[in-house]
Amino acid sequence: MAVAAIALLAYGIAFQPSKTIAVIGTLACWSLVLAFPGVALGVLALGVVIQWWQGRPPV
Repeated sequence: MAVAAIALLAYGIAFQPSKTIAVIGTLACWSLVLAFPGVALGVLALGVVIQWWQGRPPV
């Protein structure tokens, strides 16, 4: 199964790199949210505060 996963990853990087990187990034973000929900919410709240500070209230 590991060989198949590596083969699919190599195929994705070779033929559709932007979609492959987007999927890997999404999976990494979800794993961080599941492992450390407090930190993830803190980072999200920090982003909202920074936007609000710059005069662009979050939509």
